[in-house]
Order: sequence, then C-alpha cells, then structure tokens
Amino acid sequence: GIPSLVLESSDTLRVTGFALSIWQNAWKALDAVGVGDILRRQHLQLNGYIHALTPFKLSSLSIIHFSLN
Repeated sequence: GIPSLVLESSDTLRVTGFALSIWQNAWKALDAVGVGDILRRQHLQLNGYIHALTPFKLSSLSIIHFSLN
C-alpha cells in the first residue's frame, strides 16, 4: 500500500458528504504508482466543471457533470 495520514476533527461519522476532485496532474501521479485505472473503474468521473460567481457577495453557482465511464 501507499503510506498515508488521514486527519479528521470529528469523533464520529457525519451524514454530510465529501468530494475529492483530482485534476489531470494528480491522475498522472496515481497512474505512475499503479492505482489510476483501479480508481477510474470504481468512482464517478468528473467530465466538466463550471464555477460562476453570482451577484450576491456570499454565494456562487457550481455546475458539475459526472459520468460512469
């Protein structure tokens, strides 16, 4: 395996979710250590991302497209 350290501030699991976006260079690194293809087969793929600020100071809009390829 790959040595890793996971830091979590909660004592219990929460209902809220978590998303990890991995960009192109990160996928190249995962491919280099031999786990890229495994992860691609097991998880949703992000095919596009549009982020636009709204007229309101504290809000924004994100549109994300996923596929199972």
